[in-house]
Amino acid sequence: IRGEKTTLLVHLASSMAVGCYPCMQYYLEQLDDAGISEDEIGAVEAIVMAVSAGRVREQFNEVLTGETSGGCAADETC
Repeated sequence: IRGEKTTLLVHLASSMAVGCYPCMQYYLEQLDDAGISEDEIGAVEAIVMAVSAGRVREQFNEVLTGETSGGCAADETC
């Protein structure tokens, strides 16, 4: 990964994707110190939201069709 800004944005995106509140807060504080703009943070947020929406859509389609590409088997409780 190139540069401190990119590294911090990747860390923020990762913490957002897994829903780690302490990590998000930590990296947001780091971003302020690194001079990362609100627009850059917003771009990361949009990417994480788009990826998350795609994952949820795929999971829902698997439930609707009964076809799974991974995860729990149809006869198991997740």
